Formats: sequence, C-alpha cells, structure tokens
Amino acid sequence: MKNILLFITILLSSSSMACLNCIIEQFAELKIDKDSGAFSQLLTIVDCNCHYPSLNAQALCSIPEETRSELDELITDNAAMPKAYLSQISPLSPISPISPQMEYQFKKHIEAIDDQELRSWLCNCNGCEQIANKLFLLKDYSYFHYILCHTIIKLRHQCPTNNCVIPCDSLDENAATLPTIKNIITKKIKKLIRDNRPGTVIKYLYPFSRIGRNMAENQELESSPTIHYELCSGNKVSDSLSDAFAVLYMSKGERYNFNCNVISDNKLIDCLHLSYWWLSLEELKYEAISSKERIAKCQDIHSASRLQKPFVQNECPSEGIYFELNKLPEAIWSIATMLTQEQEQRYFLCVGEHGMGLRIKKNKANNIIICYYDPNDTLRHKKMIFHTADDLKSLRCDDFWSATDWEVYFERSYTVGFLHSVETKNLQKDCRVVCMGNLSAELISLLSEYGHYGHSGASFDFEDLGKSTQKEFLSGKNAHGEPALCVACKNGHLESVKALIKAAHNSNLEPDVKKNLLAGKTLPGTSALYMACKNGCYEIVKELVSAICGSDFNFDIAAKEELLAGKSEVGSPALYIACAKGRHDIIATLCSAICSSDCNFDMAVKAELLAGKTANGVPALYIVCQNGGTEDIKELLSAMCSSNFNMAVKAELLAGKLANGTPALYIACEERCYDIASILLSAICSSDFNLDMAVKAELLAGKTANRCPMLYVACENGRDDIVKILLEKVCSSNFKLNLAVQEELMAGKGFALPPLNVALRNGRSETVEVFLNAVLSSYLDLAAKERLLAAKTECGIPALKTAIDFGVIQAVYVFIDIVKNSNDLPEDVKDRLLNPYKLLCKPFHSNSKKSCILL
Repeated sequence: MKNILLFITILLSSSSMACLNCIIEQFAELKIDKDSGAFSQLLTIVDCNCHYPSLNAQALCSIPEETRSELDELITDNAAMPKAYLSQISPLSPISPISPQMEYQFKKHIEAIDDQELRSWLCNCNGCEQIANKLFLLKDYSYFHYILCHTIIKLRHQCPTNNCVIPCDSLDENAATLPTIKNIITKKIKKLIRDNRPGTVIKYLYPFSRIGRNMAENQELESSPTIHYELCSGNKVSDSLSDAFAVLYMSKGERYNFNCNVISDNKLIDCLHLSYWWLSLEELKYEAISSKERIAKCQDIHSASRLQKPFVQNECPSEGIYFELNKLPEAIWSIATMLTQEQEQRYFLCVGEHGMGLRIKKNKANNIIICYYDPNDTLRHKKMIFHTADDLKSLRCDDFWSATDWEVYFERSYTVGFLHSVETKNLQKDCRVVCMGNLSAELISLLSEYGHYGHSGASFDFEDLGKSTQKEFLSGKNAHGEPALCVACKNGHLESVKALIKAAHNSNLEPDVKKNLLAGKTLPGTSALYMACKNGCYEIVKELVSAICGSDFNFDIAAKEELLAGKSEVGSPALYIACAKGRHDIIATLCSAICSSDCNFDMAVKAELLAGKTANGVPALYIVCQNGGTEDIKELLSAMCSSNFNMAVKAELLAGKLANGTPALYIACEERCYDIASILLSAICSSDFNLDMAVKAELLAGKTANRCPMLYVACENGRDDIVKILLEKVCSSNFKLNLAVQEELMAGKGFALPPLNVALRNGRSETVEVFLNAVLSSYLDLAAKERLLAAKTECGIPALKTAIDFGVIQAVYVFIDIVKNSNDLPEDVKDRLLNPYKLLCKPFHSNSKKSCILL
C-alpha cells in the first residue's frame, strides 16, 4: 500500500492527466471507505493538486478497509513533504528538501542511472518522451529519481506502442517493492545535502524550466539562479512550516534591450511607455515590438496617452503601494490576499526612474501567478507560480532583477519602490494607499509626486522627530534635488500640497526653514509657486498664495516678496510664466496678492512684482501682448491702475519695454493682436491712469529700439488693419488728445520719413486709402491735413512725387482719386497736392508696358 500511495502521489505531480485518471480507476475495485480517516488524509493529498480540475478523485473511495492503518502510517511518514510541495512538484519547479527519514529510506535503495541507459528503455512516443524529459531534468535528485523510475515501470502497460523495453519485464506491477527497484538501478546515488536550514541558499544545476535550461546550455552558463527559502520541513505535520518553492522561468526568446533606443513622434520611448504597452496586452506576445522599427510604428504605443506623459497630471493612481525594497514580497502579498478567483491586477513596478510591469493573478485553484516585465529585456517576461498567497513571503528582489542589473539600471542607491495600478482617480480620497517600511525623505517624495501624500494611508506625524530630521523629511527631495512640494505642484496634486503646507506649519522649525520649505526650490533654484503657475494649477496657486500672505506662517515683508516673486532658476518670476501660459485666473490671484494690504508692500516692491520682468528684462505685459491674451492684459492693467503709483511708474509699466527699448504696443501690433492693441491704447488714454499729454504721446507712438514709430512700421509693411486701429484711436474724441499731439503721431514726428510717404513709395495702395480717409475725417485743421497729405521728407519732397518716381501706379491712382473727390479739401489745396507740375508725364512699369499719367 505504501508503494501504491507513493505511486499516486508522484502521478498527481508529474504524470499526464489521461494516465493519472486511468491508474486511479484501477484502484476502484479495492473498496476504501470514503468516511474513514485514511481516505480523508488521502483526499488531502489529492486536493493539493487542484490544478488538475479533471482529477477522478472519487475513484479513490474503493480502497479496502484493511489498508487503513498502513495508509495512515504512510501519510504520517510523508508529513515532512507538505501539501504545497505535492502540488508544486513539476518539471518547471526546483526540488524541495526531504526529511531525514525519507532520505535514509531512499539512500539505501536508490542509485543514479545513466541518461542513455534510461532512454534506451523507452520508445519514441510523446508520452515516453515527456517521462524521459522529466527524469533528465530531475536526475540529480535521488528521491525523485526513484519515483520517476517507479513511474516508468508502472506506466509501461500504458504506452500505446508497447515498444518500451523496461528491465525486469516479469516484475509483477502490484508486487513492486523497494528492494526490487534496487536491483534495477546500478550506480551509486549522490549524497543529499542535509544542511539546508532556514536562511541558506540551494544552488541548482539548471534553471527551473526546460526553456531556461536550454538557454543556459546555449549560453554556456556555469551556474543557475539561486533560490532562497526561509524554513525547511520538519518530520511531523505540525513541523511542516515551509511551503513549496515558486515555479520560476523566463519566457522564450533571446534577450534584447530596446528601452530608450527608439524615437517616435519626436518622443523617446522609455521604460514606462513599454511597461504601459505590456500591461495593456491581453496576450503576452511581442511581435508588435520585436524590432526598433516596429516599436516606432506600434499604434498601441502611439495611441497611449502616457506616451506624452507616463502619469497624467492632476490624477492619482487608484492604488499605490509604497515599500522599502526588502518589503516588496509583503507588498505583493498584500495585493494577492485581496484577489478573488480568476481576478488579475496589473501594476507599474518602479524603483528610482526605472519602470517595470507586474501582473498578479489568482486562478481557479487559488494559486498566485505573477508575470514580471523588465523593459530592458524587451521581448521576454518572467513567470512565477505560487501555491498560495502565503508562499509570496519568501520572495526577494533578486527573483526579479539580479545584482548586475541593479548596478546597470540604477545610478544611485534607492531604498523605496512602489506599485501603481494602471487605473487613475481624480480624487485622492478614492484611492487605496499603503505604505510599508520606515518613514524617509524618498518615501515623502514619491507620495507627493503621485498625489498620495496626505491620504489616510500616507499620513505621518513629524512632531516627535528632531528638527534636522523634520527638515529632511518635509523637504522630501528626490534624486534630482526637487523638493516634495515642488514635485506636487508640478504634477498638480492639490491634496498633497495642502498636506505638505500643513505639515510645515505644524512643525516646530524656525521661520527661515519654514520659508524655504514653502519656497520648495529645486537645486537650480526654481520655486514651487513657479511650477504651479507654469502648469496652470490654479487651486494650488491659491493655496500657496494664501499660505504666503496669511497670518499662519506670519512671514516678514522680505520673505513674502521673495515667495510671491516665485522665480525660476533663470530668474523668471511666477507672474511672467502665468502670463506666458495665458492663465488669467492665476494672474488675477497673483496681482491681488501683490496689491493686498496683507502683504503691505511699498510702491517700489509692488511695481517690481507687477512688472514681472525676467532676468534679461522681458516684462509680463510684453509677453501678454505677444501672445494675445485679452483677459490676461485686462487683469494686469487693472492691477496697475488700482495701485497708487506715480505717473513715471505707471508710464513704465504701461510701456512694457524690453531691455532694448521695444514697447509692448509694438509687439501687439506686430503680432496682429488687434484686441490687445486696442485695449492697451484705451488704457493709455484713460482717466484711470491719468497720464499727461506728453507721456500719452510717447506711449501711443510705440517707438521701436531705433526710435521708429509703430505707425511708420505698419505703413511700410502694408499692415492697413493696424494703421486703421492706430489712427482711429489717435483721432478718437474719447481719447481727448489735443490736435497737435494727433498731428505729431500721424506724421511720425522724429523720424526721417512720414508714414504716408513710405506707404506711397512702397505701393501700399490699401494702406494709403486707409491713411487718407483717416486724415480727411479727423478734426484737424485744414493746414494740418494738407501737411499730413503732402507727407514731405526732410528735403521737402512730397509723397506723391516719390510714388511717381518709384513707378507705383496703383498707389498713385488711389491717392489722386481720393484727393480729387474729397469734399473736405478746397480746390487750391487739391491743386497744391496734385499739381506740383503743370504736366507731368513719367514712364510707369505696369504689365511690361509704358503708360503715362496726365495730372
């Protein structure tokens, strides 16, 4: 009976399903009582093999009653081999230690045999080939060697070819005993290691799968991976504390590394993109990325939202488990214990800046199956199978990546990693967050980066820590020197920002330290407020500004000025980047804080902050005029006029000049931002700013760095739309400009050529028409109109003669027609404008033919 049960045990683990059911059915006639304790114990062994769902266990109900005591004794002897071992024994699994009793029993009877000798016993059918392969894989382990030899003998009548020539053919199958097996096996068995105790390492000759073994042989590897385990089995059921080792093998194929080797749409395909693609697969096949060219064309990678940004701004992974690296098995275990049957969860596994993929699944048999993907091994993955979730506790980081890979992948020593679900949530409270291990700055940084800091699963008490430790942890700097607050602002995680501000406020640190924490500057010097403004995080800006200006921190004036400036590493202030990004809500918040009584800044500080100049002198107003944000310029102008600045400061702010003297009005017209130009012109002439006439004239001229008026540039380039806006505003009665200022602006005073002269010379007929109509409809006196229409150079040459000399026929026609038909000009003025000569005939070039004009 011992042999029968032992035979059944090995069949449960290593035989085919068809043979297994066939053999079990042979014992049906033995009639075992299904209510007996022996049958219950036997079913326990069978149930361990629940990954064979079609097992005909009911056939075991017929074992005769007289065998119960013998069955009890055998099961007790096998207590050293726990249930999990029996379910995990397969050609893909490493071999577990055996008890001293079993070792002694089989050492006496088992010897190794030659591979060729064994193969000569079998035929070439598939079933025999599988048996041989199993035996060859496990040939160095005497216990299983015996069982497999025994299995071959038991299955010889099951071979469909009946060509197997197994020694001792006359051996009665039911009478096979250990002494008989001893006569079959001739060579001496290798001594088993008995020192395998908790915490030691067992080295195996081959990797754990046939594929892995073949790879090792092809690559001429001298040793295989090592397996660490925690506990060995005892000799009694109560002492059998260890579980089976995991089945661990690599998927087929050779190692290729395409990570960070492909550019797609001008974006580098890195480890996070490849991991995201792998996690999105339904079947783990790699044809779509089997070459660099295919990766570049892979539509699944192209269409992935995370190609642009691996983790979407303002969203948090719905599940985040953060762990010290030695807690990785515990992190995976915490996920596995929550799985239901046939449920699979997919996660990013990240350490440092290296992103990997992890799939964790529980099958129908409650086995845990883990698939691990490393983008640096682009076309393969590792697979691990565990009998139960508790078996995961023996995992180590070495089972995922080797020490050599660690040195290559990671430039510095990281202590914290995380598992993130693929799904995301908009609200932090809807996420599941778990932290495993000790509190550290690296942990705070990761939690803040992905929006989980401040969650109920990631809340910490810093008050009992020393001041230096509080400072280090609250700074939470990552490998690039970016503080936790800056990273949270950059990624738009409002709840994390609130929690970090609150933690800084509740700490017992000095005011200067708290100021630095709230500044959140990177190593190059970019502040957290700048990051929030750059990324358009309005709510975060409100929180930061409220903390800066509020009474909770009670900063002094200098600290508030520095924090509200919120400069980048190159000296660009927060207000400037908000204007550059067109965020009028953020502009309004910053301007309101600058002008508020809470900050109580003096006029010079307010003016400097509202100017928002970069290190090379570009003001915030200039960039708004360049980009065309109408709401943005309204907020800026509102803040400028509401402050009690003197006229010189207002004029400087409204000019918005670059370092070379180019004003904001000029760039607005140049960029065809007509609404912006109109708003700025109205502000210059409005009573809110209360500028005197000379200042208004200077601002409205919009002269460039070389003192060239804006109107001249528009006429020169034929920008009749700009000319129309400028002249309408200049001549408008609402602006209340005196006539002398109007004439100066329209004549382009201070420059060599009048605007109308250059428009005629360049043949800008439409611009000429707009200019003439504006002059004729203005409130200027007749003499001023004649001077503007004559548009003489400094040498006294009128614009019409210049146009005739340059041969711009169409512009001349427009000028003559408008002047001749004007009802606002008397005949003598018309004669002076149109008849500098009694008869002027000049050759003109129009369609390669000569023509003349009779004036």
